[in-house]
Parts: sequence; C-alpha cells; structure tokens
Amino acid sequence: MISLDGLGGKYPDDWLYYYLLDPQTMNPGSRKRSFDKLYGNPLDQGVLSNIKKEKKLKPHIDRLWSGLTLQAKTLSDEWKDRGILAEQTEILALISYLQQIPASKQKLELDSLEHIQQLEEERIWDEILQDGGSPLLRIADANGSAKKGEVLFWNNCSACHGLQAQGMVGPNLTDDYWLHGGGKLDIARTIIYGVPAKGMISWKSQLSSGEVGALIAYICSLRGTNPENAKAPQGTRQ
Repeated sequence: MISLDGLGGKYPDDWLYYYLLDPQTMNPGSRKRSFDKLYGNPLDQGVLSNIKKEKKLKPHIDRLWSGLTLQAKTLSDEWKDRGILAEQTEILALISYLQQIPASKQKLELDSLEHIQQLEEERIWDEILQDGGSPLLRIADANGSAKKGEVLFWNNCSACHGLQAQGMVGPNLTDDYWLHGGGKLDIARTIIYGVPAKGMISWKSQLSSGEVGALIAYICSLRGTNPENAKAPQGTRQ
C-alpha cells in the first residue's frame, strides 16, 4: 500500500490529473491502477449518501464537500484558461482532497535524511558530468545518438512533452527558452535528478548513462523545429 503522507503540494494539479487517468504514461513501471471511472462521474453528493446517514458526521461532510466542489471548479476554470478541458467530475474533487494532505513529523524527518543522501548522489553525478571525457557526454556528441534518443523520448517523455516535444504538461523543448537550463549538462541534470516539484521523476534508476546521453542528443536536435500547437515559451531564453 502506498502512503499518501505529505502528498499535498508535492505534484502539480495537472500532473495528478493525467497520472490518475493513466499512471504508466506519467511514471513508467507504476503498478497503480487507473481511476478512469472518476473522470466520467458527475460531481455530486451521491457518493456520500451512506456516510451522511450518520447524523453526527453530516455537518462535517457538508463542509468538506462544499470546499472540494469550490476547489474543483477553480481547477476546472484555471485549466480551461490554459487549454486543458477538464469537466467538473469526481476526479477533480479527489485531486483537491489529495492536495490538502500534509506531511507528518516523521515524514518530514525522513525527507530530511533523504535530502542529505540525494545531495551526496548529486555530488557524485556532478563529478561525472563535469568530466569532459565522460561516456555520457561522448554519447551525446556521437553520430547516430539522436536517432536512438528519439525512440527513448517517444517511450518515456512524450506523455508529458508531446510526441514532437511541443509541450503538454511539461514544457516545450523545441524553442530557445528553458526552465532549468538548455546546455547539455543542464539537460543531463534535469533527466538524472528530475524536477519533483513539477511532477518530473528522476530517471537515474531507469535509464543508463548511455541512454541519458542519447536523449540529450535528441533533445538538442529539436531546437528550432517549430512543431504545430507548441506550448508558449517558459523560463529564460538561452
């Protein structure tokens, strides 16, 4: 069973929206089942009918439901402005609820220890990346690597960035604007460490250094391709 301790605010709302619909596209290897039924169920209090039979709980349920429906409408309106059409169904209420789950004291302590371990791993990776003769960077510069990276991109990255890297949940990777740097070392760090606050997982345990290098080659080859329906620029021009 997966703990939800500290889930609130860990991932963006729209990442959760796509993840709960198809977990494997957002997190390859996930064994979580889809909550697709909630995407079609109207947002009403019918699901709470049995709970509300308990008169002592009724005021609390009414207050909770009122808050969730308001937040669901806010989500729906915000996404509509960004071109994401999300009906006011039960999935929005679930996302609103998940985003309110705080971290326990024990979770905060464990996160602190994990952060220390992550910093040490980053130091080791940084030494590898700063080495100009690193196999990873040699592969990124090698002929033919971009073609291999294209397949890796389609299989692992297109769910968030689009088949043409035009940007969906994740940013557009074909323009001159970057949120976390557009140099080869910057791209390598983003792939290896991920961006948890934005919903991007770390790929260091799922991709080899050679595969990371091939992905870098492909991503660098995309600049200036100008695909249709590209997402608006984000970040700093480089």
